Amino acid sequence: RMNRHLATLAFAAGLAGFTHALDLALADGELTIDESDFINTIIRSMNLDRDEVRRVADAMLIKNRF
Repeated sequence: RMNRHLATLAFAAGLAGFTHALDLALADGELTIDESDFINTIIRSMNLDRDEVRRVADAMLIKNRF
């Protein structure tokens, strides 16, 4: 199931795909365990830089707070 979702993100590879997925996951103000697992799978699968991920996550948390 996870691979199917990752294949869907293939068109927007890298940090942009991660940013979009995280934004959608945080849209309701909560991050479920399943969403967190999915986000972590994206990070690992796309071999994203942890500092970049942290910067994006900080921005998305601020954005979705309001």
